[in-house]
Amino acid sequence: MRNHHRSTAPRPTATLVIALCGLLCGACSQEGAGPAREVRKGPDPASTTVRDATITDSQRELLETAFKAVSLMPTNPHVKNRSRGQEAVVDACLAMGLPQTALRFTEQITNWRRGLEYARYALWCIENGHASVAPRWLDRAAEIARGQQGQAESQAWRRDRIRAAIATGWLLLGEAGKAAGFGKGLTDSEQGPWAAAHAARIDPAVFDAQLASLDATIASGNIDQVRAALEACVALFERFYDEPARRAAAEERVRSGYAKLPPQVRVEMLKKIAAIALKREDRAKAAELVREAFSCFGEAQWQPRDFIAVRASLAALLFRAGEVEPARKELDSLITVYDSYRERIIDIYRAGALRPVAEAFAVMGEPATALKLYRRAIEEGCVNHNGRPRAHDLSASCLSMARHGVEPDETLAGRITAILAGLRAPW
Repeated sequence: MRNHHRSTAPRPTATLVIALCGLLCGACSQEGAGPAREVRKGPDPASTTVRDATITDSQRELLETAFKAVSLMPTNPHVKNRSRGQEAVVDACLAMGLPQTALRFTEQITNWRRGLEYARYALWCIENGHASVAPRWLDRAAEIARGQQGQAESQAWRRDRIRAAIATGWLLLGEAGKAAGFGKGLTDSEQGPWAAAHAARIDPAVFDAQLASLDATIASGNIDQVRAALEACVALFERFYDEPARRAAAEERVRSGYAKLPPQVRVEMLKKIAAIALKREDRAKAAELVREAFSCFGEAQWQPRDFIAVRASLAALLFRAGEVEPARKELDSLITVYDSYRERIIDIYRAGALRPVAEAFAVMGEPATALKLYRRAIEEGCVNHNGRPRAHDLSASCLSMARHGVEPDETLAGRITAILAGLRAPW
């Protein structure tokens, strides 16, 4: 979970500023610079129409229901919860290759998160062959970020989350000067994506210098700064995956750096680099990293809902790494854990524990089992009588099914419709 509080440690530390500036210099180099993420080349006229991918009618209906559910919450006093839920739907649409749907939903967000989604829409366009469309949306995001200038300093992270996404967009477009302007002075908690974007583009010639700068931040920074440095190391791990020595150096920094952070963050970082290994079809390395994540998992005390959700996500990765039977065994055990601890889990958190298990079964190619668990999650999301948690859970479950291609049967579809129709005060 993100920590939005303002750090009490002095900021910015010189080491992190040096690291980020060095990364920027690497990005500006003409030799060896690589994209933060794959930017598709080819024709890109200004008149390019950005189109949605083809999805099933069921997926479309699930997305529409997800957005309707959270949008029923009144803006007063629930604008934060409403907009956060809408943001989740927009992000899911972008992940599914549905930019037009994402943009349509974005226009209905009434707070600062609309600016964030404009920037993310621009990033999607840059990465998917529509770069000429992006500047307009980066500019619109910037307008909303400027509108946050009068907010209390404790809320600066909102403005800076938008600015970090804008900076990344301009960096991907090759506008290093504009990128630096938006990336300057970011709140510690929002530096991670910006640091990672730079790291993914550095000139190989400055690799060692960047590691040294990041080492200094890891050694002396506060929690947010260390986390940002680790995000940069993860990006270096991916950038230099085909160079074993440099990849190992980046991986070693991730391991040594996360020792200063809570076990939950260690697990998160290991999941990220395991996913990178899977993307590179290095299943052996991915399995090694997931096993290490399971070991880190045992170093912390977890609430039952988090225990189930996080281990389910690790089981899905383990399955993708080729460890089929251990993954299946893990998931079966998590269902037993849920049944045993259900009454100890606060009702508004029960569906959130079940959804990752359903998702993992979908990843394993067991849609019938996934559907059974989604049905349970839908019902668990209705236990609380307040409309707000019911809306969030219904939206999250619909999004999860849409993203994982699990189609509700007629009975479940009818139940979803009935729950949506029944969302009302008290919120």
